[in-house]
Amino acid sequence: MATIKKPFWKSFVTSLIVMISIIVVCGGVLAIVNDLCKVSDEERIQRAIDKIYVDTDVSLEETLDVSTYDKNQDIGEIKACYVLSNGDYLVHVTGKKGYSNGSITLYVSVSVDNSFATVKKTVLDNYKGQTLMSKLTDFYDRFSGKTSSDDLTDIVEAGTTRSSQAVQNAVYCSIDYVNTVIGG
Repeated sequence: MATIKKPFWKSFVTSLIVMISIIVVCGGVLAIVNDLCKVSDEERIQRAIDKIYVDTDVSLEETLDVSTYDKNQDIGEIKACYVLSNGDYLVHVTGKKGYSNGSITLYVSVSVDNSFATVKKTVLDNYKGQTLMSKLTDFYDRFSGKTSSDDLTDIVEAGTTRSSQAVQNAVYCSIDYVNTVIGG
């Protein structure tokens, strides 16, 4: 009994249709999961606030315009600044010039007392090229209570000197922003 072979193009078209169907179904499932798991910007900010103000009910009051601030662009970048319900400022800042020219992004809580900007607490948002920074949880607490008149260069973690520099730059930029723009 002789077998009849399908022409090559029929099996090719059938395979192509199956692959396209699989891609469309997987893309649809991925889109649905992405929508379900997405964290909004407001929720991300509130999570940072909750990390800083653990025992206090603090919320976001106002978002300030940071586009006018262009100082220190070589060492850091102010991404956003928020006024909180307790009167403090939450600065979202990226410090540059870390290890291998990497950067680190922090949320820095700054209070203004007697026209003096003081860091309350610093929490990690993300890091690029700074592999050890996620392991240094207590390192960020060393910046609490620091002002623009303090020397931040003495706050260094052994083994992560260049990464520490990126954190110092981020904290410095946040203090400078509050002092310059807000008038601390």
